Amino acid sequence: MRKILYALYTAAYKLKAWFSPWLSMANTTCFLLRMNVSRTNRVTLEGGLVKSTSLNVQGRNNEVVSSSGLCECDIKIFGNNNPLILNRAKLFFGEIVVRGNNCVVEFADGSSLGSGTIVCMGEGTSITIGPETMLADNVNIWNSDTHPIFDAQRNLLNPSASIRIGRHVWLGKGATVLKGVTIGDNAIVGMNALVTKDVSPGSLSVGAPSREIKTGVNWERCFITDFKKDDGA
Repeated sequence: MRKILYALYTAAYKLKAWFSPWLSMANTTCFLLRMNVSRTNRVTLEGGLVKSTSLNVQGRNNEVVSSSGLCECDIKIFGNNNPLILNRAKLFFGEIVVRGNNCVVEFADGSSLGSGTIVCMGEGTSITIGPETMLADNVNIWNSDTHPIFDAQRNLLNPSASIRIGRHVWLGKGATVLKGVTIGDNAIVGMNALVTKDVSPGSLSVGAPSREIKTGVNWERCFITDFKKDDGA
């Protein structure tokens, strides 16, 4: 029965794409997808299952390009020239908010989000998630304070700043990453950590604010019960 429902919903969205120049679909299965997209923007769905997800895209020349699996996600884009690029990733129970101009959010191949919120605001800022990176549940990534702080001359004191999360990074449950941070490849960030400064590649960071407690480490996606030490090590 589920497959029949998926097929019916997907056929309806493909028909919508036929009559909607801003929507393109290929190799995508859709179920309970809600879209509020102004005609000056574009949505391209290139693969995966998109289920119980909403897209609200307002402004001009914004673009959503997704070959990801999306489940219970809420995506909002406001402004102009803001691309959201979701490569072959898996996102569950995620909220993505982009507000501003010329901002970029990108998930690379093999990355995943268990649940959480990603906020990218400002002018020309970005949030990039590297390949094979695993974001656990209730993860927060904010490249902006979202509201201005300024001095008596109305000089902005807290501008937004880009975030880069490298290849094969693991953010534990409840971790928060704030603006201007770069997290190096193979790094691990512990549960409920608050990351306010750069994290070295191959390091383990914990605490609020976070601090590096070990270097020269790596990790795998398998459960710890399935871990095997290399032969001859």
